Amino acid sequence: MRVGARWLASAPPAVAIEIAPSHVTVLALAESGNEASIAGYAIEPLAAGVVTAALNAPNVHDQAALVATIKTALQKVAARARRVALVLPDTSAKVSLVRFDKVPAKAQDLDQLIHWQVKKAAPFRVEDAQVSWVPGVAIDGGGREFVVSMARRDVIQSFERACEAADVHAGLIDIASFSIINAQLAATARIRQSALDLAVRQAELELEFVSGWEIP
Repeated sequence: MRVGARWLASAPPAVAIEIAPSHVTVLALAESGNEASIAGYAIEPLAAGVVTAALNAPNVHDQAALVATIKTALQKVAARARRVALVLPDTSAKVSLVRFDKVPAKAQDLDQLIHWQVKKAAPFRVEDAQVSWVPGVAIDGGGREFVVSMARRDVIQSFERACEAADVHAGLIDIASFSIINAQLAATARIRQSALDLAVRQAELELEFVSGWEIP
């Protein structure tokens, strides 16, 4: 992954879909100027076994049932949505803190170093994973800590296919806990922008799997 500027990226989606083992939640935002409010939400239950949250195993076991549930929830609050943010269970991804006393000057070298570091403890082949990272806390002497997330690519793709079958594209993919943290940061700082926009900009804490564009 190359780290670069976000200025070419699209605006964040105004509709989010959370998929959990027990339910599907759809939330839509309405924007007015620089402020955003919740336009509506829907929570639809999932039958046991349709989705499981596992790091190193398939997560979607009944795509037809999942697609039907996503469609039902979307129809209630965002029937015209075509691009969404997708929130997945925390345990579908592995989150690590990686620390370097010296950070390579080139972004490509840093990316390769991070991949090499997380490969040591990965429960699956890093070559078969979606890996994302963001800068964390600076360390005295010029070092830095990085927050790294990774998940099996086939697991991510199984959720993406369910969204596509429901006629929406998951343009931004996140995990649940970090979405909550970002929302809390927005409330604490009283940032007057949408929670989804904040999720893209809070680089220190966000963990994203993005389809179609790279994460700076």
